[in-house]
Amino acid sequence: MDLYDKTTWLELLVLPAIVRAKILQYCLDKNCFNYKKEEFQTLFLGQNEISLLETSVKEELRLFEESGGSFLFYFEEEYPKQLKEIQNPPPILLVFGDASLLIKSSIAIVGTHKMRHYGRAATKFLTEGLCDENIPIVTGILNGVEETVAKKVLERGGKLICVLAGGQNKPYPANNESLLEKVKASYGVVISEYLPNQRVEKGFFEERSRLISGLAKGVLIPEAEERSGALVTASYAVEFNREVFAVPGNIFALGSNGGNSLISEGAKLVYLPQHIIEEIQ
Repeated sequence: MDLYDKTTWLELLVLPAIVRAKILQYCLDKNCFNYKKEEFQTLFLGQNEISLLETSVKEELRLFEESGGSFLFYFEEEYPKQLKEIQNPPPILLVFGDASLLIKSSIAIVGTHKMRHYGRAATKFLTEGLCDENIPIVTGILNGVEETVAKKVLERGGKLICVLAGGQNKPYPANNESLLEKVKASYGVVISEYLPNQRVEKGFFEERSRLISGLAKGVLIPEAEERSGALVTASYAVEFNREVFAVPGNIFALGSNGGNSLISEGAKLVYLPQHIIEEIQ
């Protein structure tokens, strides 16, 4: 099997995303990209994964391309260099929209799914300021902070990099399907490392967190509880040597515990867009 070949990786899209990423990382570490089929299966796959290889996804991928989608391969020049810096980078990104945004300096914004008035106001204010400086924003379409950010970027005519936790045809949550369609119709880009018809599974959110942190120069948490999934994204940012920014909040408000905790651990306290812009430019 030739793992320098984009076609090979398209066939391997039937495998779980993290399995594919670990295969690529192994190949990069060993500087070896050619394996006999039996050797490949022994090295990388369990019985469940081997049975998955019998599944054909050619039609699913053809329909995705016909709808305007494309595939960005690790060894292509357009693949974002900052993603190559992380552990277990995705071999293939499924892209809909302006892929050139992926190589620009961007800021990720993630946070709570249950926003309070303070967090919503802070999120909108900081997002507006970054948009006005023409800085691409990396986020998703989950309820709460991500949804608010995506809507504000679209409203301001900014540049949005939307990272999905599942396939391009299976948006999560379903109530934000219309928001995803608006993103696709804008000047932004939607990316995923999953097959177009792949539904979201529990472990996908952490996999997505590593992509969000990997793509951006820094991660902003405007509001988050102490056990929020946004803190996973922040931890990846630290691992990948990215900046972490957090908005300070009311010490008596549960929604501020995550951000306040990050600040106490060394995240940069921000309350103006300029605080972020100065750090990434």
